[in-house]
Amino acid sequence: MNFAADPLGSISVPYLGTFSLPATDAELLKSLQPHEVHRWTLPRIKECEEYLRTLRSVHNAAAPIHVTLPVEVIIRIFLNIKLNSIRDIAIMHVCRTWRTILLNVPEFFANLLGVVKKIGRRKDGNGLLGMLLPLSGTRKLTVHEPNLADLARSLGILVPHLTRIRSLAVDLEVPDFIDFHQFLKSGAMPELEDLSVLSNAQNRHALADDLPNLVPWTEDDLPSLRRLDLISALFTQASAYPPLESLTLRHGVTDSTVHLYIPRIKSPTLFLNALSQCSRLRILNLFNTLPTQLAGWDAIDHAFVLHFPELRALYVYEDRQRSVSRFLSHITSPPTASLNLGSNDPMFSDLLPTPLRKLMRDSMTAFHFVPERSDISSPKSRGSH
Repeated sequence: MNFAADPLGSISVPYLGTFSLPATDAELLKSLQPHEVHRWTLPRIKECEEYLRTLRSVHNAAAPIHVTLPVEVIIRIFLNIKLNSIRDIAIMHVCRTWRTILLNVPEFFANLLGVVKKIGRRKDGNGLLGMLLPLSGTRKLTVHEPNLADLARSLGILVPHLTRIRSLAVDLEVPDFIDFHQFLKSGAMPELEDLSVLSNAQNRHALADDLPNLVPWTEDDLPSLRRLDLISALFTQASAYPPLESLTLRHGVTDSTVHLYIPRIKSPTLFLNALSQCSRLRILNLFNTLPTQLAGWDAIDHAFVLHFPELRALYVYEDRQRSVSRFLSHITSPPTASLNLGSNDPMFSDLLPTPLRKLMRDSMTAFHFVPERSDISSPKSRGSH
């Protein structure tokens, strides 16, 4: 192509009209060979894009909202925006006014950190943490990590901020829980209120019955912990933390492509002994976690009863009706507590309200039967506290 013969003084841009290059630029282009054009145009394109961003920022800064609303109201609007991903940080680039305001709103960056998943697996993970953590000031934090290795990769940057972590979600293989349990016993996260430990592993693990005798958590280790979401294979007397107000136990996690297998607790006695330590519970959620050894249930003394004087709601979703009836025969709760049952077992409908109340020693008056299969991977299931 002979650029000297092309009418570059006027370049037609489809659908956008016509833009005339400055005469000096058009003259210069006529003297360039094809392989030289990109070296000249690319820097100019970047320069024009930056110029356009600046113009947009100036334009947005002059928006009526900045004239009619005080800064305090704009901040409140920002804090009520539902953030979905790290991409929402783009709100800072709308204009310089918004950027200036947001840089002085640490709650925004603490909320933004709370929606970022799998930070340790991101190429820019540590850089992202290094930026968001200081900007979040002294606000409490929510951290999601896919496994212990990824959490360890981020630990160096997180260490100065561990005392601010309010909510922590991590997926572990059962053997990794030993190290994680010991880490929590160090007292490094005194503000931790909400802990979720699930599993994304597809191989079979050691059962909780076979785990070493871990030293139980104490209030000195986790003084603020009140909500625990745990795969049932990890529920032992070491993780049955007495101050808990909400406990969710899950058999495993299922997604649309593969069933991720995690074994149940084998011994009903060990399960009840561990659960007996959590007498302050207000909410108890059990998703296919009850031990299925009927002989083990039958061996338990009928006089062995767990008391939950503060229980408000009990959710039991089980595929095996017999385990449910035996479990319910060993617990009592206030008359105002709500019981929700769900299963895909066709025999589950035999648990009608009247005999169930008798089975529960007349302790529960609110009864809700859900005769359908529970989806333990649903957001509603994962987030019920």
